[in-house]
Amino acid sequence: MRANAASLPCTLAFLSFVPLGCGGGDGMGDTGGQASAGSTGGSGGGTTSSASTAMGGGSSTGSAGSTATGSGGAVSSGSGGNGGTSTGGGASGGGASGGGASGGGPSNPDADCAARSLFSYLNDISGENILSGQESLFSDSRQGPFPSRRDATIEGIVGDYPALYSSDFGDFAENNLDDRQRVVDNALAYAQEGSVIQLHYHLVQPDLPDGSGYEAMSAFSSGNPYAAENIDRMLSPGDPLEVEHRRRLDEVADYLEQLEAEGIAVLWRPFHEMNGDWFWWGQQARFKDLWVGMWTHFTETRQLDNLLWVFSVNYWGEGAADDPELYYPGDAYVDVLGVDVYTEYGHSYAQSNHDGLRALAPGKPIAITENGEMPNVPALRGTQPNWVYWSTWWGFETAESGNPDSLYQAVYGDPATLTQNEVTLPACP
Repeated sequence: MRANAASLPCTLAFLSFVPLGCGGGDGMGDTGGQASAGSTGGSGGGTTSSASTAMGGGSSTGSAGSTATGSGGAVSSGSGGNGGTSTGGGASGGGASGGGASGGGPSNPDADCAARSLFSYLNDISGENILSGQESLFSDSRQGPFPSRRDATIEGIVGDYPALYSSDFGDFAENNLDDRQRVVDNALAYAQEGSVIQLHYHLVQPDLPDGSGYEAMSAFSSGNPYAAENIDRMLSPGDPLEVEHRRRLDEVADYLEQLEAEGIAVLWRPFHEMNGDWFWWGQQARFKDLWVGMWTHFTETRQLDNLLWVFSVNYWGEGAADDPELYYPGDAYVDVLGVDVYTEYGHSYAQSNHDGLRALAPGKPIAITENGEMPNVPALRGTQPNWVYWSTWWGFETAESGNPDSLYQAVYGDPATLTQNEVTLPACP
C-alpha cells in the first residue's frame, strides 16, 4: 500500500471513471454442463461446442488504439461497445492511467518491490522455463496451510511441489465465503516455502445475494445474456448495484491487503473467461469498463500495490464473439495474459492461442491460467516456448482426468519445468 493518497489531485469515483470535482466526461472445470452448438466451452461453465474446437485464425493483432488514458483528469468512457476504446484512468501525475503500456514494468506505476520482482522474473523465464502449478480447492485449506492434499499427491509422484499455488476467493456456495481467510493463510504459507501465488475471484452479480453460488453466476448464454442495464448500473456511482459490487470488492481487497503487508505479490486474475458467454460478465459490451473499474478501485482507491493483473481468456478458435481482442482493456491495465485450456471440452494447446496472446500484447508474459490435462512441456516447448506457467484445476490432477503418473513424470522431469524448490525470485530489500 502507498501512503501518498493525499497527493492525488481529486477523489476518484469508483466505477464511472469520473474524478469527482475534476470535471470532464465520464471455470470451474465442471463437467456437468450441456453441450451447445454456438457457445464456446470452457472451465467457466462446462459448456462445449464443436465451434470452440476450431484451430487457427485465433491470433489477434496488436492492441493499438484499444486504450485511451485521460489527460488532466478528464476521462472518456469510449464507445461502450466491444470494439470500442477502453476507458482511461486519467488523473494527472500518474493517477489511474496505468504504467504497463510504455514503461516496460507492471501496469501499476506504484507497484511494490514484490510485484516488480515477480513481473521481472516472469519476463526472464519466458522462452526458457515454465512454472508448474496446481489449483487448491477451498476445502484443501482446512487441512492445514501447507501442503494441500493435491500438492502432497504430486510431490509423491515427482519429488517436489508445484511452483505455483493458485486458489480462489469465489462464491461457489455460501459456506465457501467462510474459507477466504484460510485461502490467505494458505497463500502465506506457500509463499514462505517459495511458491508463486495466483488468486482469482468467481464473483456473483450484485443483484443476487452474496452466497448465491456458481450456478447463479454462470447461468447465461449468448441467447440469454446478463442484462446490460445491470452492468450500466454497476458502473454508476451511488446506484445500489454499484454500492453492493464495490462492497464485495472491498471485502476481497481486505484479504489481498494482508498479503501485501507480508510483501507477497499476487497474480490477480479477475473476470476470467470473459470471451465466453456463461458468466454474467462474459461477452459484455462494457466489459472493459468493468475491468478498468476494478483496476482503478484496487490500485488507486485501495492502493494495492502487490498485484499483477492477469487477463485470462477462454480457449478460442475462429469466430467474432470469442475473440479476446474484443475485451482486452489495454496494456495499461494488464500485466499477464493467459488462456484456459481443457482438452476434455474439445480444446487443444493450439499454436494460435500462444501466438494470439503474444500478438495481442507484445512483450507481456503469457500463461496457461487453467487447464485440465497438463500441457505436454517436452512436446510443446519447441513451438510454444513462451508460456510462463500452467495451473491444473482442482479435480483434474488425477489419471482419470488425463493426468497419469507417466505424464507427471515426463512434464515435471523436463528441464524447462520449474518446481517450488527451483523458483528464484529476485530479492526485495
